Amino acid sequence: MSATMPSASTTASTQPSDDSTGTAPFWAAVLAQTRAELLMTLRRGESLLITIFIPVVLLIFFSSLKIGGVGVNFLVPGVLALALMSTGMVSLSIATGYERYYGVLKRLGTSPLSRGGLILAKTFSVLALEIAQTALLSLLAFFFFD
Repeated sequence: MSATMPSASTTASTQPSDDSTGTAPFWAAVLAQTRAELLMTLRRGESLLITIFIPVVLLIFFSSLKIGGVGVNFLVPGVLALALMSTGMVSLSIATGYERYYGVLKRLGTSPLSRGGLILAKTFSVLALEIAQTALLSLLAFFFFD
């Protein structure tokens, strides 16, 4: 009968330990989803239009008018605020609406990433976009105007 019962040393080595469950750590999953969110944003034409093209065109257009002696120093903060708000709206609300319509959110609901992790990943991707957008507009204003 002892030949059929596994010994204590073999059962300890064949059972998985608590920390090797096969799931990725929380922050690794959030960073992977953030990377995926950034790549999806860069592939959507309307997102690129709102985050890059329109703020650059507005900055160039309004700074070239020189209405009442108002220069780029006055226009850059307003264009930055407009760009940051539009990026937040497009990246979070409109993109999430598209993802819901196409069933992406249902598929993400079955992934090991929690809802909080998904919201964090979306927030981190929007923050990364806004940092890049602010740097681009600031450099454009600094080097090409006044």
